[in-house]
Amino acid sequence: MSNEEPQSTFGQEDHQVAFVFDPEENEAPRRERDRPSKRRKTGRRAAVDERDEEDEESSASWFAPLLNGAESAACVQRRERLLEENWAKIDARIQDILRDSNSATLDEVSQFVNKAKSECGDKIPSAFIITGPNIASQDLLFEQLSDSLQRSSPSKFIRLRSSEATNLKNALKKIIQDATSKTLVVDGEEDLQLGQGSNRRYLPYDLEALHVFLEHQPQENVFVAFQDSEAFDSGLLSDIITLLSSWRPQIPFTLLFGIATSIDLLESRLLKAACRLIHGAQFDCVQTDTILERVFEGAVVSSDVPLRLGPHILRGMLDRQRDQMAGIQAFISSLKYIYMCHFYANALSVLLAPETGEGEGILQAEHIEALRHLPSFRHEVETAVGVATADSLQHARSLIEDDEYLLAQARANNERRQDWMDGHLRLLLIREAAGAVQPPFSRAYVDSLSTAYPNTGNGSLTEHIRRMGSGALISMLRRIISIFKDGEPSFHLEPASREQDAALLNFLEETLRRLEQLQADAESAGMTLHTKYSSQSKVMRTTVIAQRVQLSRDSAALRDEDKQLTDIVDAVSERLTAHFGTRRPEKVLFSETWLYDSRSPLRDVMVPRPRVTFRRSLARPYDYLSCSCCRSSGAEDGVVQATLPATSILYHLYLEAGSLINVADLWSAFHTLDERKALVMFYRGLAELKAMGFVKSSKKKTDHIAKVRWL
Repeated sequence: MSNEEPQSTFGQEDHQVAFVFDPEENEAPRRERDRPSKRRKTGRRAAVDERDEEDEESSASWFAPLLNGAESAACVQRRERLLEENWAKIDARIQDILRDSNSATLDEVSQFVNKAKSECGDKIPSAFIITGPNIASQDLLFEQLSDSLQRSSPSKFIRLRSSEATNLKNALKKIIQDATSKTLVVDGEEDLQLGQGSNRRYLPYDLEALHVFLEHQPQENVFVAFQDSEAFDSGLLSDIITLLSSWRPQIPFTLLFGIATSIDLLESRLLKAACRLIHGAQFDCVQTDTILERVFEGAVVSSDVPLRLGPHILRGMLDRQRDQMAGIQAFISSLKYIYMCHFYANALSVLLAPETGEGEGILQAEHIEALRHLPSFRHEVETAVGVATADSLQHARSLIEDDEYLLAQARANNERRQDWMDGHLRLLLIREAAGAVQPPFSRAYVDSLSTAYPNTGNGSLTEHIRRMGSGALISMLRRIISIFKDGEPSFHLEPASREQDAALLNFLEETLRRLEQLQADAESAGMTLHTKYSSQSKVMRTTVIAQRVQLSRDSAALRDEDKQLTDIVDAVSERLTAHFGTRRPEKVLFSETWLYDSRSPLRDVMVPRPRVTFRRSLARPYDYLSCSCCRSSGAEDGVVQATLPATSILYHLYLEAGSLINVADLWSAFHTLDERKALVMFYRGLAELKAMGFVKSSKKKTDHIAKVRWL
């Protein structure tokens, strides 16, 4: 034994469960020597190899060929490339919006941290950030805080959640683990060795270990963020503050509190001794609704967005954000899923490629046939036939019979999409300038897609223009002229370039000059301008007939200046109403290539309904298993067959029982239906019902189980 040397090192294989034995792993030169010589490619074999390489490239893509498998590999690759390029563009814009949304709050917190070094004294600096009631939005804010604070100075950032810090020991372990980048066992008592040249070991919840670590890797700040501070136990939170404050001279702790309600409520829950240790300041961040509006405007409404979303799916997404208090990331995930669905399942999405208009000949005969089966194609043909002019009839005939003419219309698809979107955005902005759009803008945009604006009456643009005075009308005209001449940078809307837009712009500029001159003349004369539609032009007349008073409304006499203003109002409203049509997006030719409005995939993925699925699968297992033993069952008639799966049998018995179920009675009923392996199947079925959330153990009676109520 004395001659044996102790083993001081361990190999990589010492703790492996299994080993792979390869006797030829060192014989690579021999294998290379025995490799057969490369055969020369002939012309036929080269063509076969190229075709095999093309098949391998298409198989490597996770996009499947559509059009009953007739879609070419080039089209499949183009759809995948379009998804990557378009979503990368939208995602980059969303990230810029998210960074800019909380930039003011991030700057204020950074300034507070820098000033607190000289102002806090013996107290611990603490930033109280009012995040609002939407808890889901706190993840984005604290991620931005972590990046911003660690980028501005060398520091460590630790995020604590109430679910992770159930007691003081777990909270300290989490702080030390994240600060030292060590993976610790949270529930264990293992010692911690930092590996800094010292053999001393520390308990995983000993802050002295963090102090020793910071001596070798100095940091200006160690930020501890209580993301959901109001969910922490008040005593635990007070203890953490007191303990971290006692280590403040050795460890530069700075606390961040995410607050959904108010600082007063949080202060009332803490001990007064803990409150006296805090040097804090309050910061108000941008609310989730405001950030959602900015993301909606940049990723959905903007003029250069390639894929337009229909009103039904947009309304569902906005309702889910409001009803479920979902965060911004849920909206972004839904938007990305929509892009994936469109480009993955729509073979005609290749028309969104700009190079399609250059005539590369990528479209196949199957694409042409699919174009002629679109609802927008049918609407275009029916409209052209309904006009019944020579040109419209020739247009309809060419769409049906001439493939080249159809391809030319398909190449102009992107231009039609852009024209429709620019016109729709300008109409929406003009209605907003006229006061016809009520916030939020996202709801107004969805309503504009689903319902056509009336030309007259309540809600019409004409009605809102008639209610304006001369000053408001001048402001509206200036805003409209700016929209046509300069565009709208917030929506990436370019200036108008069509001939119709130029003619309308000239009319509006001339009208504005006339109106400003009329307003100046009226002010110099000391009069106020009115139109015949204003309330000042209406007078109330009182007539007494047979000792009865009758009231009637009549129009007052208008001056020449008022008549001129009335003519201007009528001309502006008539011209604007005639310029913007009420064409719905789904009516635009080939709009199916750039418009997505299917609610089913998004609803099934983002808002699943497990209760309905579980009930159907257990009540009618044939719908999922498609086996003969389940088809002949008479469960729908109240008769439970023994050929059903064990879990399905127990579910039918479960439906017949009350809120508390005696397991012995359940076993007796189950045993009479199936004699073979009854006990094993019974326990397995009962465990599956418990796993799916239908039953749970009862504390009232040990031999009973209780039904679980689904919300």
